[in-house]
Amino acid sequence: MLFVRRRKVYESETGDKNKSCDELVTEICQLMEDGRSLVVVDGLSAKEEWDQVKSCLQTKFGTDASCTVIVTTTSVDVASHCSGHSTFKLKLSPLDSAAIHQLFYQKYENEVYACAVCTPYGLLCTKTRTSAEWEKLLKRLDLELEKNPDHGVASTAAKLSYDDLPSHMKYCVQYLSIFPRRYTLMLRRLANAWLAETFWWNTRGDNAEEVKKIFDALVTSSMVHPLNRVEITSGKMNVCHIDDVFRELWFSEAKFGGFIRILDEHTLNNLTNTQIRHLVVTSGWARDDDQFTKLDLSCARSLTVSGKWSSCFISPSMKLLRVLDLQDTKDLLEHHDLEHIGEFRHLKYLGLRNTGIAHLPNSLGKLQRLEELDIRGTYIDKLPYTVVHLTRLCRLRGGVNIMAACNPQPEFDSEMTRGCPGLLKDSISSALCMRLLSVSQRHKPYGVCVPQKIGELKSLVTMGTIDAAGSRTVMKEIQKLTQLEKLGVMGVTERNSKHLCTTLERLDHLRSLMVHSDNSLMKLDTVTSPPRHLETLKLYGNLGTLPRWFKSLHGLVNLCLRGTLLKGDAVQIIAKLPKLIILRLLAKSLVIEEMAFQSDALPNLELLQLDQLENLMSISFQRGAVPNLEILQVYNCNFLSKDSLRPFYDLPRIKKVLLDGMLVLKQAKRTGSHLSILSFKYNLASLRRRAGRPE
Repeated sequence: MLFVRRRKVYESETGDKNKSCDELVTEICQLMEDGRSLVVVDGLSAKEEWDQVKSCLQTKFGTDASCTVIVTTTSVDVASHCSGHSTFKLKLSPLDSAAIHQLFYQKYENEVYACAVCTPYGLLCTKTRTSAEWEKLLKRLDLELEKNPDHGVASTAAKLSYDDLPSHMKYCVQYLSIFPRRYTLMLRRLANAWLAETFWWNTRGDNAEEVKKIFDALVTSSMVHPLNRVEITSGKMNVCHIDDVFRELWFSEAKFGGFIRILDEHTLNNLTNTQIRHLVVTSGWARDDDQFTKLDLSCARSLTVSGKWSSCFISPSMKLLRVLDLQDTKDLLEHHDLEHIGEFRHLKYLGLRNTGIAHLPNSLGKLQRLEELDIRGTYIDKLPYTVVHLTRLCRLRGGVNIMAACNPQPEFDSEMTRGCPGLLKDSISSALCMRLLSVSQRHKPYGVCVPQKIGELKSLVTMGTIDAAGSRTVMKEIQKLTQLEKLGVMGVTERNSKHLCTTLERLDHLRSLMVHSDNSLMKLDTVTSPPRHLETLKLYGNLGTLPRWFKSLHGLVNLCLRGTLLKGDAVQIIAKLPKLIILRLLAKSLVIEEMAFQSDALPNLELLQLDQLENLMSISFQRGAVPNLEILQVYNCNFLSKDSLRPFYDLPRIKKVLLDGMLVLKQAKRTGSHLSILSFKYNLASLRRRAGRPE
């Protein structure tokens, strides 16, 4: 009988992604020092991996240590190698027919992802639903299994799905294999790299639409799995995980074809001197500058680095580099490592998100082909004047997420307290500690100051967040960017708010707008012709009343308000927006005691978030209101009666109701529906769950 004295789940890829292999071994060994331990090694794929794990355990504890190890693998050879004896090897039996049918039909309802079922399921979804088509596919599957009986159903189905992809999509999915297992992948990050690499040429169509089609196809085929955040993004997938089976297949295809070279913990010291097209340096690779300099990077098109940075990664030989993705990289020294960034004249994508740098060199202006500059989450508060020479720049991303920054609890727990002593971290609710931490930490700017001639960048489609800082000149320059579709601006004051209104009247292509003001946004009412195609609107600042043109936003999908101090009939005006899917009413957005929805209110609303509405005491709605609401989130509305929320539980499509200290779930099943209520105390654990929104 196994006695487990200490129990802890450790997942490096959902925790600190930047730890080296040695650091992981050290921490795991520390957890095992207090007595008998159970170690589960999940998804082992190679004999060498087991040898490495075994040697680490034996070196630390010897052969007589009180440690039980369970290994899961899909390879018979690996299982035999690990067990050493047949009595220690267990082959899991496949599901019976009834269980397979149940799993097949309930795949999406119960969020079950068993690769042996989901991968063939995804393959079938790409085919016409006729018996002839499925019989044809079944014969192909049987034929492949006869040729390679050791591959199994899942791997074989994955291979057939890959073979059926168009050629340009094969290159796209091979690029997916550079990310580690279970990595939380942002669609935006990947799409921009694809575009920079010109994996397809869509000169006439919409590249964003092409990206969406590709990802929809990958989801249908079960190649990637959307995360829960899809529920709160109007159904759009912007975050996903890559299926493990497909990732291994894509990696082998990319490696076999010489498409990608990955330096990880399995990389041998004697690196071969072959030409590399795509280079990936993972956090697990032991930084060896001498070995890295031996690589032939003369044909490198992309460089992706995670973990600790080394100055040798920037090589003068990378003259053809198009993608430089350094997101989340540690110890990047802007004054040295990026000083000569302008030498990479073919660069199209420069990703520095969350790197901690605070300065960009003037040589940035030499990147005449640069299309995207991502400095979001850094300490850069001002762009060099040479940025106005980047005439092909389409997307400029800077500053931080203002909505997250304005919400102290998630930001405080997830970032500001990282690395703080436990006593200080447990005092998360203390206003004094929040003040002390804000002083002791470097401040990430909400926005970025831009040069006066920023209007020269006529190709800009996305720009944010820009710190206008009361400048009228910057607002006038933005008016020249007539192709803008997404704009985020802060620092709006009485001095430049008039020019902001003129800007909004001239940006006819604008689809997303975020405006932040510490003063007043009341002059927005003077806008005579707002952007006709506006889909997302985020306003942070005092409005008093909604602008008169607000009623004309018939295409608005996402609305977020904070500090607007709206009164009277504001709720009724918002309720008449026909296409609104997401509505977030945050701190001091409303100063009303009762919120009432008429029978025809918000017919397409899926998410309603109410946060820090101090005066709100009740919510009511007539029959037929919010018929498509799926998620209700209520936080810090201290005077809101719980009884007034009970009618939400009976809405036909409701899935989740989240309250302070209480999570209400409604999950529809084929046999009916049920509600389960789970209560939490106000402690640090619940704050962490809430910081992730939605749970």
